[in-house]
Amino acid sequence: MTNIEICTSEIDYYRNIEFMGEGLVFIEISNINPTHRATYHFMFNDNRKPPLDVAITTNKSNIEYISYFIMDEIIKCENPNCNIIYHEENIKISDEFFNSDADVFCKDVFAEFDTFYINSDILILYSNFNGVLNAYQLNSKNYILVDFKGMIAGIVLKSINDKEIQILTQAVVI
Repeated sequence: MTNIEICTSEIDYYRNIEFMGEGLVFIEISNINPTHRATYHFMFNDNRKPPLDVAITTNKSNIEYISYFIMDEIIKCENPNCNIIYHEENIKISDEFFNSDADVFCKDVFAEFDTFYINSDILILYSNFNGVLNAYQLNSKNYILVDFKGMIAGIVLKSINDKEIQILTQAVVI
Protein backbone atom coordinates (compact mmCIF):
# COMPACT_ATOMS: atom_id res chain seq x y z
CA MET A 1 0.00 0.00 0.00
CA THR A 2 1.29 3.43 -0.93
CA ASN A 3 1.18 6.15 1.71
CA ILE A 4 1.42 9.90 1.12
CA GLU A 5 2.55 12.08 4.03
CA ILE A 6 2.33 15.87 3.80
CA CYS A 7 5.49 17.59 5.02
CA THR A 8 7.72 20.60 4.64
CA SER A 9 10.84 19.95 2.62
CA GLU A 10 14.39 21.20 2.77
CA ILE A 11 15.07 19.80 -0.69
CA ASP A 12 15.49 22.20 -3.59
CA TYR A 13 14.64 21.03 -7.10
CA TYR A 14 15.57 22.19 -10.58
CA ARG A 15 13.71 21.63 -13.82
CA ASN A 16 15.22 20.60 -17.13
CA ILE A 17 13.33 20.47 -20.42
CA GLU A 18 15.57 18.97 -23.09
CA PHE A 19 15.15 18.70 -26.87
CA MET A 20 15.82 15.11 -27.95
CA GLY A 21 14.69 15.36 -31.58
CA GLU A 22 11.54 16.09 -33.52
CA GLY A 23 8.55 14.82 -31.55
CA LEU A 24 10.65 14.04 -28.46
CA VAL A 25 11.25 16.12 -25.32
CA PHE A 26 12.67 14.96 -21.99
CA ILE A 27 11.40 16.61 -18.80
CA GLU A 28 13.14 16.17 -15.48
CA ILE A 29 12.52 17.69 -12.06
CA SER A 30 15.45 16.72 -9.88
CA ASN A 31 16.97 17.28 -6.45
CA ILE A 32 19.73 19.92 -6.80
CA ASN A 33 21.84 18.21 -4.12
CA PRO A 34 21.12 14.50 -4.30
CA THR A 35 22.09 12.90 -1.03
CA HIS A 36 20.91 9.36 -1.54
CA ARG A 37 20.53 7.04 -4.45
CA ALA A 38 16.92 6.63 -5.48
CA THR A 39 16.07 3.02 -4.80
CA TYR A 40 12.35 2.98 -5.40
CA HIS A 41 10.61 3.93 -8.62
CA PHE A 42 6.97 4.39 -9.46
CA MET A 43 6.87 3.69 -13.20
CA PHE A 44 3.63 4.92 -14.74
CA ASN A 45 3.72 3.11 -18.04
CA ASP A 46 1.41 2.87 -21.04
CA ASN A 47 3.57 0.24 -22.85
CA ARG A 48 4.04 2.75 -25.69
CA LYS A 49 6.71 5.14 -24.48
CA PRO A 50 9.10 5.58 -21.55
CA PRO A 51 7.18 5.93 -18.29
CA LEU A 52 6.57 8.81 -15.96
CA ASP A 53 9.21 7.85 -13.38
CA VAL A 54 8.92 9.10 -9.81
CA ALA A 55 12.12 8.12 -8.00
CA ILE A 56 12.04 7.94 -4.20
CA THR A 57 14.82 7.59 -1.65
CA THR A 58 13.58 4.78 0.54
CA ASN A 59 15.47 5.80 3.66
CA LYS A 60 13.79 9.23 3.83
CA SER A 61 10.81 8.77 1.48
CA ASN A 62 11.76 11.94 -0.41
CA ILE A 63 11.24 12.47 -4.12
CA GLU A 64 14.70 12.38 -5.71
CA TYR A 65 13.53 13.09 -9.25
CA ILE A 66 10.60 12.89 -11.64
CA SER A 67 11.16 12.27 -15.34
CA TYR A 68 8.82 12.15 -18.30
CA PHE A 69 9.05 12.05 -22.10
CA ILE A 70 6.72 13.92 -24.40
CA MET A 71 6.91 11.60 -27.39
CA ASP A 72 5.05 11.70 -30.70
CA GLU A 73 2.21 13.77 -29.29
CA ILE A 74 1.05 17.36 -29.43
CA ILE A 75 0.54 19.26 -26.19
CA LYS A 76 -3.12 20.21 -25.88
CA CYS A 77 -3.86 23.92 -25.51
CA GLU A 78 -7.13 23.42 -23.63
CA ASN A 79 -8.28 23.11 -20.05
CA PRO A 80 -8.42 19.57 -18.68
CA ASN A 81 -11.60 18.51 -16.92
CA CYS A 82 -10.20 18.76 -13.42
CA ASN A 83 -9.80 21.15 -10.54
CA ILE A 84 -6.37 21.51 -8.98
CA ILE A 85 -5.87 22.62 -5.39
CA TYR A 86 -2.34 23.95 -4.86
CA HIS A 87 -0.55 23.37 -1.54
CA GLU A 88 2.71 24.89 -0.30
CA GLU A 89 3.65 21.64 1.43
CA ASN A 90 5.60 18.82 -0.16
CA ILE A 91 4.98 15.10 0.30
CA LYS A 92 6.89 12.02 1.38
CA ILE A 93 5.98 8.74 -0.26
CA SER A 94 6.28 5.35 1.36
CA ASP A 95 5.11 1.92 0.35
CA GLU A 96 5.03 -1.54 1.89
CA PHE A 97 7.66 -2.60 -0.67
CA PHE A 98 10.22 -0.11 0.68
CA ASN A 99 11.34 -2.81 3.10
CA SER A 100 12.20 -5.10 0.22
CA ASP A 101 15.70 -6.59 0.18
CA ALA A 102 16.14 -5.50 -3.44
CA ASP A 103 18.70 -2.74 -4.13
CA VAL A 104 16.31 -1.07 -6.56
CA PHE A 105 12.61 -1.71 -6.68
CA CYS A 106 10.19 -0.62 -9.41
CA LYS A 107 6.44 -0.54 -9.02
CA ASP A 108 4.84 -0.57 -12.47
CA VAL A 109 1.46 1.09 -12.78
CA PHE A 110 -0.41 1.14 -16.07
CA ALA A 111 -1.34 4.76 -16.80
CA GLU A 112 -1.81 6.95 -19.85
CA PHE A 113 -1.14 10.67 -19.58
CA ASP A 114 -2.21 13.77 -21.46
CA THR A 115 -0.12 16.92 -21.63
CA PHE A 116 -1.73 20.37 -21.51
CA TYR A 117 -0.40 23.91 -21.89
CA ILE A 118 -2.55 26.48 -20.09
CA ASN A 119 -1.66 29.99 -18.90
CA SER A 120 2.11 29.39 -19.23
CA ASP A 121 1.89 26.10 -17.29
CA ILE A 122 2.33 22.52 -18.46
CA LEU A 123 0.11 19.89 -16.84
CA ILE A 124 0.86 16.21 -17.28
CA LEU A 125 -1.99 14.16 -15.85
CA TYR A 126 -3.96 10.96 -16.16
CA SER A 127 -5.79 10.71 -19.47
CA ASN A 128 -9.49 11.47 -19.24
CA PHE A 129 -9.25 12.40 -15.55
CA ASN A 130 -12.29 14.23 -14.17
CA GLY A 131 -12.27 15.44 -10.61
CA VAL A 132 -10.13 17.15 -8.02
CA LEU A 133 -6.37 16.84 -7.73
CA ASN A 134 -4.04 18.07 -5.01
CA ALA A 135 -0.81 19.69 -6.21
CA TYR A 136 2.02 19.50 -3.67
CA GLN A 137 4.93 21.87 -4.08
CA LEU A 138 8.38 20.59 -4.95
CA ASN A 139 9.39 24.22 -5.44
CA SER A 140 7.60 27.36 -6.63
CA LYS A 141 7.61 26.16 -10.26
CA ASN A 142 7.05 22.41 -9.94
CA TYR A 143 4.29 20.39 -8.32
CA ILE A 144 3.36 16.73 -8.04
CA LEU A 145 -0.32 15.85 -8.49
CA VAL A 146 -2.09 13.40 -6.18
CA ASP A 147 -5.64 12.12 -6.65
CA PHE A 148 -8.28 11.58 -3.94
CA LYS A 149 -7.11 7.98 -3.47
CA GLY A 150 -3.60 9.17 -2.58
CA MET A 151 -2.07 8.03 -5.86
CA ILE A 152 0.33 10.07 -7.95
CA ALA A 153 -1.66 11.51 -10.86
CA GLY A 154 0.90 13.67 -12.71
CA ILE A 155 2.95 16.86 -12.47
CA VAL A 156 2.56 20.60 -13.03
CA LEU A 157 5.35 22.74 -14.47
CA LYS A 158 4.47 26.34 -13.58
CA SER A 159 5.60 29.45 -15.47
CA ILE A 160 7.18 27.88 -18.54
CA ASN A 161 9.80 30.39 -19.74
CA ASP A 162 10.70 31.49 -23.27
CA LYS A 163 13.68 29.12 -23.51
CA GLU A 164 11.48 26.15 -22.54
CA ILE A 165 8.79 27.19 -25.05
CA GLN A 166 11.52 27.40 -27.72
CA ILE A 167 12.56 23.81 -26.93
CA LEU A 168 8.95 22.59 -27.17
CA THR A 169 8.47 24.47 -30.44
CA GLN A 170 11.75 23.11 -31.88
CA ALA A 171 10.56 19.58 -31.07
CA VAL A 172 7.21 20.31 -32.75
CA VAL A 173 5.18 19.20 -29.73
CA ILE A 174 3.36 22.49 -29.14
